[in-house]
Amino acid sequence: MKKIGNKKFLVLGIIAILLSLAFTPITTADENNQPETIGIEVTDYLADGTTKTRIIEMSKDIINNLKQEIINTKTLEEKVQILKNYNILPADTKISDWEIGMQQKADSMGFNPLQLDSKTKLKLPVMLTPLKQINSVAIGSTSTRVGISPIIKIVNALLKIKLPRMELLTTYTGLISVTNARGLIVSHTMINLFSFNAMVGFVGTAVKIPFIMNIFTGYSVLSYSGGLGLHLKTVDLSSLPLP
Repeated sequence: MKKIGNKKFLVLGIIAILLSLAFTPITTADENNQPETIGIEVTDYLADGTTKTRIIEMSKDIINNLKQEIINTKTLEEKVQILKNYNILPADTKISDWEIGMQQKADSMGFNPLQLDSKTKLKLPVMLTPLKQINSVAIGSTSTRVGISPIIKIVNALLKIKLPRMELLTTYTGLISVTNARGLIVSHTMINLFSFNAMVGFVGTAVKIPFIMNIFTGYSVLSYSGGLGLHLKTVDLSSLPLP
């Protein structure tokens, strides 16, 4: 009982910090010497492994509003709609397209989720799970993409061409992070301080507000999340067909 009580206090503390950060506006020491807009990096992860990155300039006031709205969302559908409202995602973006892309990527990798599930029984605040819908927000976050993009970048610069970038692994950290990995039957929710997260075969969109927030919406072939906090696992049998 004592361990459960400690976990509850930890989660309440994380939620309190998260809410305080959500309503803390972006400010600078000297507003007069700072640019009025901030460049937000938006990266689309495609089913063939390539990525497309674009920079969207936004005012600090709009970013503050976006940050508050994103933190207050619960579902991926809500988050995607907000990103559409702010013209970060195209209006015709479909979550189902990300799921189909993930399945295509898993097939191309020869991935067997049943084999992983039979070997993974983690009780710590750590998640390792296959083929899930990803809805994640990390505050005070950095991110890294591991692949052949650095080589492609050099080739593009030397030859003055535009080869697509390709990523194998996406990682990000967070002072505070909330990650929901939802499957057809089993779903995981991670609420962590000092988290480290990684995804293989991610298909979707990542929004990076430099040094403030990382937002990931999409599907991942394999997802990992760990940190100091709580791991909630839920099982929903209502989606199973009736005999």
